[in-house]
Amino acid sequence: MRRSCWILALMLVACDRTPEVRPLLYSVSYGKAFVGHVLGTIHYGASLAGHDAQAVNALVSKSRRLLVERDLRDRAFQASFEAAIARPFVRQSWAQVVGTNGLAAVANLGKRIGVDPLGASPAQMHPLLLAGMALRQCDPPDLKAGISMDADLQAQAAKAGVSVQALESAEEAAEAIAAVPPAAWAEYVIQADRFIGPSCTAPTADYIAATIHAYGSGDAAGVRVASLRMHQHSSLATVHTPMIYAREPRLATRIVSHFREAATQGGGPIFVTVGAAHLADQGGVLGQLRRAGFSVQLEAVTP
Repeated sequence: MRRSCWILALMLVACDRTPEVRPLLYSVSYGKAFVGHVLGTIHYGASLAGHDAQAVNALVSKSRRLLVERDLRDRAFQASFEAAIARPFVRQSWAQVVGTNGLAAVANLGKRIGVDPLGASPAQMHPLLLAGMALRQCDPPDLKAGISMDADLQAQAAKAGVSVQALESAEEAAEAIAAVPPAAWAEYVIQADRFIGPSCTAPTADYIAATIHAYGSGDAAGVRVASLRMHQHSSLATVHTPMIYAREPRLATRIVSHFREAATQGGGPIFVTVGAAHLADQGGVLGQLRRAGFSVQLEAVTP
């Protein structure tokens, strides 16, 4: 019953039209020395405009290392991630995890994606995976699944012989989810079931449109605000917010460490890709870099 579902993605959506956006790209320097770039990505559903993609690909090709949240070539990642988030549910039934009040919601979520989750255990069909697949019905019809900035950049790195390094392991990515209090899962599946319906598409589409607009305008803070509001609107922030943002301190610390190495040891610039919602705020990547003494400037690419 395992379904491939990259839960940490900002969006997973399906349609016929693919929006093209300008890159949210920053140059990073230490003193007078240029040490690399940070690109905020929309993980799935949107692509960079053609000429901008060419320019960004050229920058990746000139880098000595591409740092990513997840190495998409790692075929073991998804299985390891799902096993890690399921550990708290081993030997538990759905009734134990979501209570009797949540069983109907679990069944309804399963119907939306054509599975019978009650015929399996929560460890086999995790509530987050179940709700994530069902919630895709609320995605707006203006983005395209299978289009991934991250995948495109990793393909370019492979083509250019640039090494790719993940910033966190599957087990680390799962930590915040595994730490969600057991009582939260009952409310989570109930809210997910309520949120999915004829009325869910328009408000969700508005927040995603706001995210895309902020991204194309070079507004990292706006991306973060739109993303947070989208999760809060869906009443699923109890799980989604820690899932996305609890990972930031570790991601930012490791990115700072890599740039520090580039500044002190040389060897060429590095190129970092991280979800655009992780960039802004005091705990975000840009703030952490600046506090560590780096200069970070929004950069307009040229082909």
